[in-house]
Amino acid sequence: MQLAAILGARLTAVARSSAWGYLRDLGVDDLLDRATTPADAGEGYDVVLDTTGVWSAAATRPILEPEAGVLVSVRPLAADALVGAVARRLPRRVADVVAPSRCRVSAVMTAARSQDLTRLATLVDQGRLRVPLDGSYGWEDAARAHAHAEAQVCGKVVLVRP
Repeated sequence: MQLAAILGARLTAVARSSAWGYLRDLGVDDLLDRATTPADAGEGYDVVLDTTGVWSAAATRPILEPEAGVLVSVRPLAADALVGAVARRLPRRVADVVAPSRCRVSAVMTAARSQDLTRLATLVDQGRLRVPLDGSYGWEDAARAHAHAEAQVCGKVVLVRP
């Protein structure tokens, strides 16, 4: 989210209200309470970033920009996403029958590149990019750290070497 905000994106997040301060600090412009906001609220989003892996490709269709919206998810590639990917290669009249949602699907592979790490380090040095810390534990408290990380955290949980 921070990188998107740095690049000028307008960000909307659906989250529990207790996380709103944290999200505002990360650059989120608009906040929706996940307890009261319907899953299909809003429309015309260019990107849906699903960090929890709960959205299917078909479920995001009503809120994404038609023909251009993209779902980015940690969810493993699901059957509806595969159908959408195949449908994109079919003639339009056939694709509309096979997969009316016309979801855009692609796999993302990354590799560490020194110029990317240098750019990130520069943003950190400038104070424009930060790594929020939710908890810090010594090695002897690894079990507590793991339990903490399994809860609803706002940031990273780290183990500190002695």
